[in-house]
Amino acid sequence: YDLPPRLVYQPTILDEGTREAANAATIPNHSFCDFIVTTGPRRQRYVTTTPLEVQVARTTTTTSAGGGNIVSDGEVDLSTKLTFNIPVSVELQSSPLMPLPPLEDKEENTPKRLDPQTKYVFQSERRVATIPYGGQPQDEEVVEIRKKLYEQITKDGLKPKLDESGRPQFFFWSYNVKNCFIDSGLGMAIYVYHWKGAKSNAVGIELEVPTGREIATAS
Repeated sequence: YDLPPRLVYQPTILDEGTREAANAATIPNHSFCDFIVTTGPRRQRYVTTTPLEVQVARTTTTTSAGGGNIVSDGEVDLSTKLTFNIPVSVELQSSPLMPLPPLEDKEENTPKRLDPQTKYVFQSERRVATIPYGGQPQDEEVVEIRKKLYEQITKDGLKPKLDESGRPQFFFWSYNVKNCFIDSGLGMAIYVYHWKGAKSNAVGIELEVPTGREIATAS
């Protein structure tokens, strides 16, 4: 199905953990622009958005720092990049400023070797296909679900959208994560337990938008 254009807040980070660490299931600390007071006389009103979209992709970056996945030459494997696409609340979009985390906080919350980044990105119209799933982005089962999804769309005559390396672009929608925004940006994330059998999340793949339907954007 088709998704309309939208503005997203996009933190990225290199993943030094294992699949079992499930770092893609939570928004990294360097992403938050502020904190939200939720109790007491000064509690703040916030607006939530969902789902949290996560892309887990391979890179070629490694580091000699300790920890993480160890490869044959003794370096830490940082070949996996996590990209979080967080829908921006309408209230924040109407603001003349697009808040980002203070640089010093970003460096304090996340080691520089993980290359923590944050930015706002306008996404043009997208065509996607998804399969319901109740687990987390880095579960072992996701590998087979991706394979099944790819085989199904090619069988149906649909064309997957490829990245710069010629690989299909998969993503994961986490509906159990509520992204909380205030005037100063992303301030909190709420993680809600969902029974796995409910299959409330989804594994997805990007598809090529048919010629003539692409939305023109100003350069």
